[in-house]
Parts: sequence; structure tokens; C-alpha cells
Amino acid sequence: MDGQNFDKDVLMTEARLARMEAKIDKMAEVLSDIKALDEKILSLAQRVNRHEYRLDHMEEQNNEQESSIVDLEARMSLVTKVIWGVVTALAGVLYEVLSSRFLGG
Repeated sequence: MDGQNFDKDVLMTEARLARMEAKIDKMAEVLSDIKALDEKILSLAQRVNRHEYRLDHMEEQNNEQESSIVDLEARMSLVTKVIWGVVTALAGVLYEVLSSRFLGG
């Protein structure tokens, strides 16, 4: 009887060990999957950081361009005013010349 119980105990222990082995194998697979996900997350975080850096650089360039545009608009406004002043003065001179010549003034 002792031999039968011992054999039964050995078989039960082997079955338990097989189940534990299967669970350990599953845990190893899960850990491997977690490692792959962690690497993917790290890669995505690096890509996000790179995109943020590029967006920051583009934003700085955009701000510089906006500043340049504002400066150009101010200059163009001044140039436009000067041109209209010159055109108005020329129109006045032309009027005086023509009126004195044709109207005898």
C-alpha cells in the first residue's frame, strides 16, 4: 500500500509540477509581450518628443515670419503714404502748369 500511495503521490506531484511549468511558461510569454509593449511605448515616446521638437522649431520659424511680415507691412504702409504724397504733389503741380497754360492764369 505504501508503494501505491507513493506512486500516487509522485504522479500528483508530477502533475502539479507540469501545471506549474505551464503557468511559468505563460508568465514568460506575458513578460515577453510586456517587454515588447514597453519597447513600443518607448519608441512612440521618442517619436512624440521628436515631433514636439520639430513643431517647436516650426513655431519659432512661424513667429519670426509673422514678425517679418508685420515689419514689411509697416514699411509698405509708409512707402504707400509717400507714393500717394508724391502723386498728389505731382497732380497739384500738373494742375497748376496746365491751368496757367490753358486758362491763362
